Amino acid sequence: MEEEALHASPESSMEQQGKESEDNVSNRGAGAGEKGVETSEQVRNQSAEAAQTWRDKLPEVVRQGADLVKAKVQPLMEHPYVAQSAETVQQGIRQTSAVIAQSAAAAPARLQPIVNHPYVQKSTGVLSSGAAQFKPLVVSTTDIVSSSLQPVVGKAAETVQLSKETAKKIYYKEEGYESAKILPYFAGSLGILIFCILLAGWSSSDGSSKYNVDVSNIVADKIKLPNGRHFAYVEHGASKADAKHNVLFVHGLMSSRLLGPSGINEDLLKKYSIRLVFYDRPGIGQSDPQPKRTLNSSAEDMADIADALGMGSKFWVFAHSGGAVYAWAALHYIPDRLAGVAMFGPLMNPYAKNITKEESKAMWAGLSGLSSPFWYARHFPSFVPRKLKSNIKKVNKYMKNIKQSVNSKDRALIETDAFGEAWERAVQESVRSKDPKPHAQDLILQAQDWGFQLSDIRPKPAKRSLLSRIFLFFRSSEMPGFSGPIHIFHGTEDKVVPLVMSEYAKRILPQVELHKLQGEGHYSWFFNCDHCHRELLKTLFGEVAGLEELDAPVASEDGINPEPENDEHQQNQEEENAKTLEPHLRIEKPKGVIPQGPEKPEEGALNDLTIAEKEAEKIALFKEAGLEPPIEPQIGLSPEQYDELQHEIEVKHSHEHEAKHHEEL
Repeated sequence: MEEEALHASPESSMEQQGKESEDNVSNRGAGAGEKGVETSEQVRNQSAEAAQTWRDKLPEVVRQGADLVKAKVQPLMEHPYVAQSAETVQQGIRQTSAVIAQSAAAAPARLQPIVNHPYVQKSTGVLSSGAAQFKPLVVSTTDIVSSSLQPVVGKAAETVQLSKETAKKIYYKEEGYESAKILPYFAGSLGILIFCILLAGWSSSDGSSKYNVDVSNIVADKIKLPNGRHFAYVEHGASKADAKHNVLFVHGLMSSRLLGPSGINEDLLKKYSIRLVFYDRPGIGQSDPQPKRTLNSSAEDMADIADALGMGSKFWVFAHSGGAVYAWAALHYIPDRLAGVAMFGPLMNPYAKNITKEESKAMWAGLSGLSSPFWYARHFPSFVPRKLKSNIKKVNKYMKNIKQSVNSKDRALIETDAFGEAWERAVQESVRSKDPKPHAQDLILQAQDWGFQLSDIRPKPAKRSLLSRIFLFFRSSEMPGFSGPIHIFHGTEDKVVPLVMSEYAKRILPQVELHKLQGEGHYSWFFNCDHCHRELLKTLFGEVAGLEELDAPVASEDGINPEPENDEHQQNQEEENAKTLEPHLRIEKPKGVIPQGPEKPEEGALNDLTIAEKEAEKIALFKEAGLEPPIEPQIGLSPEQYDELQHEIEVKHSHEHEAKHHEEL
């Protein structure tokens, strides 16, 4: 054994040494692990003991902190200012609570009279009835729209599906679909889409103006009334000193003083000694606004304007279209100040109580574009300014719509530069302030109850029965009525204001003289029509001498009278215009011109001498009558002129014979 141990190999010795080393390492690791476990356990125990210690001490620390804060804050809380402020806040809270409780208790008692007020009850009833009326309308509209759109939506869905399938076939090049074959259809569809977009943009635009009128530089003449408000006005015709007839003109809706009877001859007005005054209503043009305007105050404004301009104790009133309501108001409220009234296409109230069903139906059918504003002005007046905003902002579009709604004669007049530019200038001036409220006032006053009936304007009898006198004693507000002339001129083809409105006025007031203008529209007879203006003034004020002077041709600068152009066309036009007038408004002109002496013979020296002799005889005829011969080389006299000259010559010879007889005696 010992011998085996002594003779062992080196490998065996190394293995033995390795095993011993592994055993030593294992023993060391086990010892280190045991020590680590013991250390971790000790740390855990120490942490738990520290946490328990802080948990035990925390209430005491918090209590000490609270005591410290209380010791510091208590003196501040007990300070007089802080205590007083706290008391004030508490007192305010108590008072507010009392006021709220008192208001809550008193609210029903205060609101009850308002709720029971007739206007509130009426408004509630109107809203309830309106809601009841709207409900079936909305339901029927929904049904109609649904039934109308259902096939369209279905067709659109089919079209979209077909388009998808077609696009898929084109993409995969199925069944011979090629881009070159489909391109024309695609381009056509795209063109139609672009056209629709452009059309929608064009229809919503403001439109174009032919004249581009600028009214910003126009400064109006103004007068100040006793109430302090200023009115813009413009005058035409005779001066204040020469005027025999003072006329106050009331413009229509969406218009101003600048339009008037466009194209009227100033010399014609002077021949009739007419002073024509146009004014802007409150808030329109350059006149001061009046938020509480009524028909009564409007009539008083007219009287004040007449007094401020020195138009005398009585004056005429002319009114066009929507201005007629103010003429009726003047007839009712200031009848003693009016010499007469003339209205042109007057707009009446379609809600008047004494309108028959047939008249109402015809009125609403003829109002067309005004029916919706009238409905809002009657039932929901507060919405009217909002409805008119588009007309105020887009004046050109508004004028374009009017042009499309009138008849052919009105449209031809609007397309002329003379009237078209004047009309645009007047409309632009009316919306100068960009405020729709004054125009809304016009519509609301038109559609609401006027406060009187047309029958109230009838002249009252001088003698009354005892019962009537007793009744009038308790009705002291009755007006005396108007016994002067009332004329209405209305075109039979008026597409803006239907003729039935004037016929209704004639039915209620038999004293009205209704002149039906055959074939005329809303503007064609009254604006830019010289022979119409002459017939108008002749009808209202009679005939005056010297009108033929207005027909004399104006000499040019070189002294040569321009020869008339297209006499045959002018004569045909005058005959056509004469046919449109009623018999009592037509002018019967002579069939021709009767020359003095034979017709012009053939040319030649002897013939020229004969012509000269005849011209000398004509001139001698004028001189013998004590008149200046005309300067025209060819003198032609109408039958009336010839008879007048002969009469004057006979009177002159008679006077000379009597004077000679007296000398002989």
